[in-house]
This record gives sequence, structure tokens and C-alpha cells, in this order.
Amino acid sequence: MSVLQDIYDSEVDIYIATFWDGGYEVKIGNFQGGWVAEGNVDRFGMVEAWFIEQMFKYYPHSSFVHQYRDELTYIKDGIHPRAIYMHVNQYLRFRDTGDLGFVTKSKIEDGKLYHLVGGAWHPDESFKILTHDETMAIKSVIKKADAPEDPGINN
Repeated sequence: MSVLQDIYDSEVDIYIATFWDGGYEVKIGNFQGGWVAEGNVDRFGMVEAWFIEQMFKYYPHSSFVHQYRDELTYIKDGIHPRAIYMHVNQYLRFRDTGDLGFVTKSKIEDGKLYHLVGGAWHPDESFKILTHDETMAIKSVIKKADAPEDPGINN
């Protein structure tokens, strides 16, 4: 799911421009018909959240708003909408034990993000994200376990 593609699919025009020291200029509308909403955000990660909020404000009956209704609730709770998807099918490290856990599902409950690992739900703050090197090492071990007879993988 892509916020920008989904806005496009709802037949709403958007505009994004970057400034090396001024963040991102974001607008809904177009040059010919005018701008419905205009703003600036500091980081690219905030662009989607800004567009979601503006779509709810100016296009409340659009297919986009129907699709993203839950995501606005998450933004108001201080959770980035993509957080619910970003760790699914990924390994995370438990902070207290250092053990690895494989996330099969995520949810938001009472304004907090939880991940399903080994049949139990754990709060997001229980985990550390793996470094790039840790992730690559795990992928290498899994690849070898999945195809031990393939000489190309095990070299």
C-alpha cells in the first residue's frame, strides 16, 4: 500500500518539492485549479502523514479516506501509520534477553503498537531493530538451511 499511489488513484493531485535546507513543500491541488492545502514538513517520513491528514480534512468522502480511516487514528495516537506493517515477517531482538523473535503480525491496541512473536503479543518497546549486519547474517543462515544441497548458496 502506498499513500501517494492511493491518493493518485482517488484522482486527487499532489505536489512535493524539496529544498536542501527547508524540508519538503507539500500541496494538494494543482497549478491550474489552485491549491486546496499547502504545507512544509521537515522530514520525508512526515510527508505521508501530512497528506493523510489533509485528505481527511478536504476530501472526507473519497475512497482514500475510507481506506485510511484507521491510519488517522494511529497518527493521532502518535504512531506512524506504516508501523503496523513495517516489522511483519522480520526478525527483531528482545531488549531484555537479546533473543531473536520473528514477527508474524502487528496491531495497535489502546494507542500502543504490539507485535506477535511465537504466539504471544509483545509491546513494540520490548524490541530492538537489528543492525544491517545482523539482518544479513540471519538471511545467510536461513538461505543455507533452506537449500543445503545447492553448492552456489553454500560457498
